[in-house]
Amino acid sequence: MPGTESALPPAAFWTDNALMRAVARNNLEIAQLLVAAGADPTLRSNYSPHASAQAWLQAHPPSRGASLAAWKKLLKLSRP
Repeated sequence: MPGTESALPPAAFWTDNALMRAVARNNLEIAQLLVAAGADPTLRSNYSPHASAQAWLQAHPPSRGASLAAWKKLLKLSRP
């Protein structure tokens, strides 16, 4: 029936961890809080295309240069 589509988030929303969601939404402030509280940027998710927050960032780098540098530092990425 048209107009009765579900308002549920995409399936990956339920399998990603909070840090991956912050990275996907380009929310550096939340990501910083999560890492400070002990979130692991290398923690693997069930979301196959991007197994970790680090992998997500490498596949979808933010468009702003300074932001990209901050993300790389936060997620401990050594590669450019």
